[in-house]
This record gives sequence, C-alpha cells and structure tokens, in this order.
Amino acid sequence: MGDHELIRLLQTAPEKGVAMAVELYGGLVQAIVGRFLPDRRDREECMADTFAALWRHAGEIELDKGSLKSYLAAIARHTAIDRCRQSGRRPAGIPIEEALIGDITVGADETVERQEEARLLNQLLSEMEPIDRNLFIRRYYYGQSVGEAAAALGLGTKAAENRLYRGRQRLRKRLTELGVMK
Repeated sequence: MGDHELIRLLQTAPEKGVAMAVELYGGLVQAIVGRFLPDRRDREECMADTFAALWRHAGEIELDKGSLKSYLAAIARHTAIDRCRQSGRRPAGIPIEEALIGDITVGADETVERQEEARLLNQLLSEMEPIDRNLFIRRYYYGQSVGEAAAALGLGTKAAENRLYRGRQRLRKRLTELGVMK
C-alpha cells in the first residue's frame, strides 16, 4: 500500500488505517522510540501517541515534501524526546561525548536500510565543521534544546540557531545531490 492510499484509508476508515500504519511502520517507530525510552510502558505509550498523531493529522500531511515514513519517524522522535523532557530524564543511549568522537551506530538487529541511513548520516556529519557536527548531534540525536547545546559549546543561542539552519540547508543540498531527497 502506498502513502497516498494509506492517508486516504486513515481518513475514511481510521481504525483500519491506523492498523495498516502500525503493520507497515510499527517496527520503525518502535526502533526510534526505543533509542530514547528504556521503559517498555513509555515506549508503548509513545508509539500510541505517534500513531494517534498520524491519524489526527492525516489530512494535513504533504507527501510532496517527504514520505509518510519520514513523517512518522520525525513524529516518533519528537514524541519520545518530549516524553523524556516531561519526566526530567535524559534520552537513553550512548553518552554525548562518545557520539561526538565516534560514529552514530545501529544495532546488529537493525534493518539494512537503517544501517545504510546511519552510514550516510555519519558520512555527511563527517563533512561538517567539528563545532557544527557537535551541535547537530547534541540537538538532533540527543534532543538537547538549542540553548543547552549552545551553552555546552560556548555559543550564543542565536549563533547556534544560525549554524543549525545553515547546516540543515547544506544537508538538504547534499541529500538532494545524492538522490536521497527530491
């Protein structure tokens, strides 16, 4: 089933649409929230929140800007980070310092596609200036606020926001050049 058909199903038969979305993307969402939430109940609630958000916003999703898979991945990630922040916990995973000196890795049980995405991400991050790479990992991998990441790096918040914006633009350009994005 394609993204457009799934969106239509979510709008016309929500229960069937959510069930199909869970069947197609449940593993992806589970892997994403699992990186942030060690507690099983938190992961299950986060997954439920993610698919509920998909259902609620099905009519607003613009597939010409990206796939349903990428939309769900972003929602899952943001929902998990929000849950961590609400509970006052840091996201689970390897320490920031370890990620900054090594590669962002995936487990052996991850899909080949996920492993390839991690490889590409590491390649693109390695092309960045060290401070930008550090900022990106703190902000997008560990979910630190811009202010937290900026303070850790001795930057002003506005300077960090500008670096993140320019970095996203460069990443988008590189992903387009590599044929990953349109």
